[in-house]
Amino acid sequence: MPRDRLDFYPGTSLIAEGEFRGADGKAKRVGVCLGPEFGTVGPELIHEAAKEAVRSLKFTIDLVLVCGFAFDPHVWEEVVNHYGDEVLKVYALS
Repeated sequence: MPRDRLDFYPGTSLIAEGEFRGADGKAKRVGVCLGPEFGTVGPELIHEAAKEAVRSLKFTIDLVLVCGFAFDPHVWEEVVNHYGDEVLKVYALS
């Protein structure tokens, strides 16, 4: 059975990559993007993180988590229209 893990990834938009077990028990790959400490996450960062997940990582990424303290009001529409369930936005609390 696969182990859940999260490792540092020296990317431009992605800072970590790892694996977790999905609800079906199968291993899923995840990439993590961290937005700016001051400012909002906009669609550009999400597009760059998704492109990096597809191009740079050696294995298929099932999910990209975009973590941020604040998100552009229209960014969720972009995510749903372009990526569906493959990208999730995560609010970081300080």
